[in-house]
Amino acid sequence: MKTLRRTAAFAVFIGAAAAVGDWGWLRYQDYVFSQTLARPLASAVKIDVPSGATLRQIAEISSGAGAPLTAAEFINAAQKLNVAAKLQAGRYEFSSGASVRGMLEAMAGGKVAPAFRVTIIEGTTYRDLRAMLQKDVRLAQKLPSMKEEDILRELDISRPSAEGLFLPETYFFNYGDSDLDVLRRARGGMRTMLDSLWEQYGGGGGPVRDKYEALTLASIVEKETGAAEERPLIASVFANRLRRGMPLQADPTVIYGLGDKFNGNLQRKHLREKENPYNTYARRGLPPTPIALPGKAAVAAVLNPPETKYYYFVASGNGRHVFSRTLREHNNAVNKYQRRRR
Repeated sequence: MKTLRRTAAFAVFIGAAAAVGDWGWLRYQDYVFSQTLARPLASAVKIDVPSGATLRQIAEISSGAGAPLTAAEFINAAQKLNVAAKLQAGRYEFSSGASVRGMLEAMAGGKVAPAFRVTIIEGTTYRDLRAMLQKDVRLAQKLPSMKEEDILRELDISRPSAEGLFLPETYFFNYGDSDLDVLRRARGGMRTMLDSLWEQYGGGGGPVRDKYEALTLASIVEKETGAAEERPLIASVFANRLRRGMPLQADPTVIYGLGDKFNGNLQRKHLREKENPYNTYARRGLPPTPIALPGKAAVAAVLNPPETKYYYFVASGNGRHVFSRTLREHNNAVNKYQRRRR
C-alpha cells in the first residue's frame, strides 16, 4: 500500500515537473519571439516582392536584402503574427531602426514605397499634360485607347472640357499605376484645394460667381504671371475689369483659342477675330473654359484679390510688369517698354 502511494506521488511529481517544464519552455519561446519581432534593422532596407511569390520566396528575398532575420525566422514570425497569407507584392523601403514587426505588418498591409513621381507644372494645359503622361514609360497607358467622353466620365467631369481641372503638384506612384490614375489623383487634388479656398475666402462675393469661374480666371492669371509675387496684382486688374464690364484683353486666352493656328506671333488680326470664343479682346467676360491648370496661389489670388485701382499692365522684362490706373499711364508704359524691347 505504501509502495503504491509512493508510486502515485512520484507520478504526480513527474507530471507537475513536466507541466512546469512545458510552461517554462513556452514562456521562453514567447520571449524569443518577442525579441525577434523587436529586432531593429541595422540599416535601410529595400525589399522587392514579385507578384505570385511564395512565403518562402519572400522570406529568402527579405533575408537576402538585409532584413535582420533568417528565412526560417521570417517564416516563423509571419505565421505567428497570422500574416503569412497576407504579404503583398511591391517594393518596400524601411529605414534603419525599424522593427521586424513593423516590417511584416507593412508588407501585410501593402504599404509599398512610391516608386516614382510625376510633377505637373502650373500653367500646363490639359493637352500638354496628356502628352507628358503618354511619354512616361513608367505608367500603364490607358488614355490613348479611350474616347474623351469616356475619360471625362471616368473622372466624374460633367463639363465638356477637362481643361483646368487638375491640380499642379508632385504625385507619387508605383509601377503598374496608369496615366488615368495620375489624372484621377490630380482631379481629386484640385477639388479639395478649390473647396478649401472657396470656403476660406467666402467665394461667390467677388468678380467670380462660382468655382468654375474661379478656375477659369485663375488660369488666365497663371498664364500672365512671370513673377510669383505679382499674381495678386494681376488678379486685381482682372477683377477690376470684370466689375466694370471691361474686356479682359488677355493675350493668353486668344492664343489658347487659336490652337494649332498660332505660330508664335500674335497679330492684330487675331485680336479682331470675334469667332474665337477665347478672344477676350473682342468678347467681354470670361472665356468658356479655363485655358490651363492653375495652381493654388493663382486660385487664392482670384478669390481674394487686393483692392487696387489698376486696370492695365504691360510686361517690363524679366517676367515682371508695370501696372497702371489709367489708359494714358498704360500707353506711356507700353511706349516705353515696347520700344525698349524692339
